[in-house]
Amino acid sequence: MSRWLGRLFAATLLAALGGAAGRAHARPCQSSSDRAAVLAATAAIQQQCDCAGAASYKAYVVCAERVAKSLNQAGELPPGCVNELDRCAKRSTCGRSGWVTCCRTNRSGRTHCYVKRDASLCKAPSGGTAVVGQCPSCCQACSAGSCEAPPTVACCVPSSVDGALLEQVDGLVCEELTSAECEQRGGIDEGPGVCQPETCHPPTTTSTTATTTSSTTVTTTTSTSATTETSTTTTTTTSTTGEPVCGNEIVEAGEECDPPVSLTCPNLGSPGGALWQCLPNCACPRD
Repeated sequence: MSRWLGRLFAATLLAALGGAAGRAHARPCQSSSDRAAVLAATAAIQQQCDCAGAASYKAYVVCAERVAKSLNQAGELPPGCVNELDRCAKRSTCGRSGWVTCCRTNRSGRTHCYVKRDASLCKAPSGGTAVVGQCPSCCQACSAGSCEAPPTVACCVPSSVDGALLEQVDGLVCEELTSAECEQRGGIDEGPGVCQPETCHPPTTTSTTATTTSSTTVTTTTSTSATTETSTTTTTTTSTTGEPVCGNEIVEAGEECDPPVSLTCPNLGSPGGALWQCLPNCACPRD
């Protein structure tokens, strides 16, 4: 008999140690994906378990624990978050007629929630304040906002701080968060729903090609005129000026001669008909 009792004690001890080890290594319910799962589970509990109309406090707690356990078994709620939901159900006024949640803030500004049998027992600590909570559960009573669990949205964020990558497309990670959490993370709110492979679309880029045209101006001087020639890719314009050019050895309109030497300036005082050299201004000497 003593041997049998010894084996039973050893088996019981091993089971207890194994359970304690399992709880010790459970991942804390802290990541953004965990918080999204808690919000979704809270909404499911509010839909399936009637807080105000519960037959008793115990009946409500059992209902909430059953919903949390089923979500965990379905892979929709991490093990570390199940206990949190159980605590939220137990720290509530559901199934307790006349009970209230009480938010007590001490002189240091720290707020704690308590469940009281009636509102008269919700008293302020020394140097602090106390108010009756508006929500039946302490998990929501002392925070601003609605008592209803906020719905989650598919949020595309640039990166995942906690490493919970549900879907990643070209640097965008889809996580199921509340709208406020999505905005806080700097993400893109894709609306209500769950993350799917096509939720986050890669960013598109637009390229612009600039076309430029060039023009070339060429100036050419010939023996008869000055010509300016302008060309573009489509048209060519040529213009010629009529101004005389002194020094090109050609007597043009308005010139009497053209240096350096011209035979057009006769020396009228020379009996032999000698010619005068043309002046630098293309005019003939007068005496």
